[in-house]
Amino acid sequence: MTKNLIRGFVCVCVLAFLFLMFVMLKFSTNIFQEKEERTPERFTGLEITEKTEDTIVLHGILPERDLGNECLGFLSCHEEIRVYAAGGLAYSLYKGSNPFGTTTGQVWNFVNLRTRYADQPVTIQIKSVYGRQPEVPTIYIGSKPELLMMIIGNNIITYGICILAIVIGIIMLIYWTYVHFHTYIKPDMLYLGLFSILLGSWSINEVPIQVLVLQNHVILSYMTYISLMLLPVPFLLFVRSLYHDEKDWGWNIAILLALLNTVAGIVLQVAGIRDMNRMLPCSHIVLGIAVLVVIYYTIREIRRGGLELRVKINIGCIILDIAASVADVLNYYFSSREFDSNMFGRLAFFIHIVLLGWAAVRESTTLMKKGREAAIYERLAYRDQLTELFNRTAFEEDMERLWQENEKTLIIMMDLNDLKKCNDTLGHDAGDRYLKNAAEMIAKVFRDQGKCYRIGGDEFCSVMQAEEENVEQKFFGALEELEHQYNQNSSVEQIAIAYGYARFDKNKDGNLMDTRNRADVMMYENKNKMKMGAK
Repeated sequence: MTKNLIRGFVCVCVLAFLFLMFVMLKFSTNIFQEKEERTPERFTGLEITEKTEDTIVLHGILPERDLGNECLGFLSCHEEIRVYAAGGLAYSLYKGSNPFGTTTGQVWNFVNLRTRYADQPVTIQIKSVYGRQPEVPTIYIGSKPELLMMIIGNNIITYGICILAIVIGIIMLIYWTYVHFHTYIKPDMLYLGLFSILLGSWSINEVPIQVLVLQNHVILSYMTYISLMLLPVPFLLFVRSLYHDEKDWGWNIAILLALLNTVAGIVLQVAGIRDMNRMLPCSHIVLGIAVLVVIYYTIREIRRGGLELRVKINIGCIILDIAASVADVLNYYFSSREFDSNMFGRLAFFIHIVLLGWAAVRESTTLMKKGREAAIYERLAYRDQLTELFNRTAFEEDMERLWQENEKTLIIMMDLNDLKKCNDTLGHDAGDRYLKNAAEMIAKVFRDQGKCYRIGGDEFCSVMQAEEENVEQKFFGALEELEHQYNQNSSVEQIAIAYGYARFDKNKDGNLMDTRNRADVMMYENKNKMKMGAK
């Protein structure tokens, strides 16, 4: 079930990516405006002169000074804007020729003022694209560069946290992939990395600086909605894995709901049936269900006792996340647009990610250390320490599970002539040197074709799957050439390798050990010929 859920998550992410690419290419907003160094200040000389169900109209008088280098600046969210100054249209914002949807997105509106606007009336009309009562925005007046610096200064910390969350998520994915290829590691960090990226993507698009960075205001809105819809999936997968509850159905229901909610949001948006903005209550309900599921299983985990460090950290952070999320939802529905409605949740989840990321790295480092130790023990168990070839234990296990009993299986047996004589006359150091140099020759000739083993004191074997007939003659020619070159350059021990070979024959062999025995017989015949000088 877990694999299917992950596949579903990947498919939904692909669908969301395709949707966002379509929005970026097809959606547009049209801006019209009719000149900028004064420190920005709130423009308070405006009064509401008209208020309907979906529109408010603000009217006032511009300051009596040279306004040629100043502008009005304010943030709008899913609203169409008309600004009239000195009796004429000075600025407008309305949705462009969008294939579906009605939003203008989140936009910083900068209305360039003119010298002639001094002491003249200004009217700002704000109309919600969703038929809701618009809120009165905070409107600033001053030079545009100073206004931009004010926006950046007020939001740079929040923006930095969002970018950091995305970067941390990417690092986690890269780190998990690296560790995954070197040792077994649970997918906890993978899920946590995906969650961090989605959290950062959701949060960053709500920060006013991002509106300045990415000019496609519509895609910012939809990126925010989709990130929010997908947010529960990796988090639930992470906590489920952490609690070792992979088979429990409660997690699967919550994850499926989040995936279905995302698919429904995209499909209904594309079909023009319901805008994603109007799907927010559904998304909040799904988030609420996810929260309840996490609370239930967290309580159950606490009752089990014997909690690991990461589980304890996660439980403490979940309590913080829930409190912060409730505060953010309340702020979204009841606070003004000046208040950052994701502030508490963003900070709480960032702390959560950092703490659990640290714990996951600590655990994976321990696993890698154990993996390296296991690799050392495995090497000691299956490798001959002198020659670095596989040993008899590896040979016997491979004969049972690795090599197939068919006519392609070729076994080559090899034996070193006069090793005992070398040990007796030149010493054991020379004998070891003989073994090592002969093993290097054998490995050089046969290693790329199959596996090479030292199965006795001076006995070696190579096993391979060989399609070509009589290919062994090519190997023996290469082996004899290496022997000849070494013996010409050596003034001490001389290497002589006797060999024999056999292919599996179902008419002669009951198993591969019978094939090995036939190769052994040929090898001893060759060895005797070499001793009698008949090679």
